[in-house]
Formats: sequence, C-alpha cells, structure tokens
Amino acid sequence: MSKLEQEIKNSIEKYFKDLNEKKIERFFDDFKKDKSFPFISFYNRTVLNKEIISFGEFRYQWAIQGIAREVCDYFEKNQKKLFNEIKRKKDIEKFYNKYCKKGTVTERNEISFCSKLFHTYLPNEYPPMDSRVREKFRLRLDIASVLILKKAYKSYIKDNKDKINLIRKVLSKKKFSEFKVSKLSNIRILDMFLWFDNVEKVGKKSDIKKDYKSKLIRLYQMKNGQIAIRVTDSNHNIVSHRITGKILPPSTSDEKLGKEIRKLFKKCSIN
Repeated sequence: MSKLEQEIKNSIEKYFKDLNEKKIERFFDDFKKDKSFPFISFYNRTVLNKEIISFGEFRYQWAIQGIAREVCDYFEKNQKKLFNEIKRKKDIEKFYNKYCKKGTVTERNEISFCSKLFHTYLPNEYPPMDSRVREKFRLRLDIASVLILKKAYKSYIKDNKDKINLIRKVLSKKKFSEFKVSKLSNIRILDMFLWFDNVEKVGKKSDIKKDYKSKLIRLYQMKNGQIAIRVTDSNHNIVSHRITGKILPPSTSDEKLGKEIRKLFKKCSIN
C-alpha cells in the first residue's frame, strides 16, 4: 500500500475502533430522518436492481454539480455500449480518459461523475468518490484519488470483516429494510457510513465561507458536533482540512452555532 492508502485505512480503523451495535443503530436511525434518505430508493433501483439510468436523474440524485445536459444525453443514448465497456474492461482510468476527461465528451473533467458511474455498474469494485468522503481524507479531485480510496477501502474491509458484519447485522433489522443490506456490497456499506458521518449541519448561520488569496475558507459543523475548517483552492482541491477542537451538540440552534463559528472564524488561518 502507498503511504496515503495506509493513512486512510488507519483513519477508518481509528474511526470504527469503538463502534458497537448500539451506536450503529442510532447512526442509521438518524440517517433515516435525514433529508438525504430518499436517495436510497434511487440507489436501490439503479445499483441493486440495475434499472436503465436516466442521466438527468442520475446527475440530480448523486448531486453532481454543473455537468452539462449534453453529457447526460450522450451517456443516456450510449448507455448499453458504455455499460458493456465498463463491465468488460473494469478500467476506470482508460474509461475516464476516453469519455470523462476535458475535451472528450465533456468540456470539463468529470471525476465524480465517472466514479459514481463505475460504482453503479461495479459496486463491489469501485467507491463513489463523493466530496464529503474525499474531503474527509484530504484527497485531490482526480482519478488517482479514486484508486487510492478503492485500495484503502478494500484493505480495510479485508482486515476488519467483523466491523462490516456488525453493520450488516444491524441493517438486517426490519426497521432498516429499505437499505436492502443483503444486496449491498461491502464497499457501499463502508462508504455509506463514512459519507453520512460527514454530513454538515445545514443553515446559512452554520456554514461560513470566505475567499482569501484565491482560496476558500469554510467553517462548518459535522454531524458528530465537531466544528471543522476546510480550505480549497480555485480548482476545488483541498489545501487543508482540520478539526478545531470545538464541539457543540448537533441539536444546537443555528443562532448559537452561528455565534460560536463566527468567533472561531476570526481566529482561523489557511495554514
């Protein structure tokens, strides 16, 4: 494993170290109440049941910002051919360079779209590299990062089957039937947990941004209550991401949260 792959694996192991059945159940109880939960229905239809994809809906459901309608139309028109190519070759780098790189079918690099498409067709092989998970591990927005995340996930899953099975056990409960855990890949189970844990508290007062020398400083509250600082450059690559040490209950009102974040914002730097 590369140094970065090992660091990601270590981070996941540290995160899941104290995981138990009660915490997992509470976690997915919260997930079901979240505004993102309806996505599960779309996931089940396209990934598990392999329905024909409407790429307009795909773009919306996976929250892929800015992808052109013409790109969606191309993938929808050529869906069968592209599906067969992905399933046969299983090579995200070559596929990306052929269809998703700037100057091919699209006028910009579509890394997130490509990773989510590969996960849809090959859920046991590729993770859908969403910005929440990418930022959690301070990965760049490129195909190399998708492969790094894939290797780190697979290594963690191989060495921690007990944790994955514990999550499966909880999701097997009747109240979580919508997740269809028996059909989910291990990569999906791991990624879903990490993705939802990094959900930000929504609200203008709890989400502060500031431009600084072509960089964007952002302070926000993660689902676990911790206040985080994220700095990205003009290409949306992560310059730094750290936890401030300040923790407020997730139930904290936007007004109080806004006051606390503004205090931190005055002190923060991009270093």
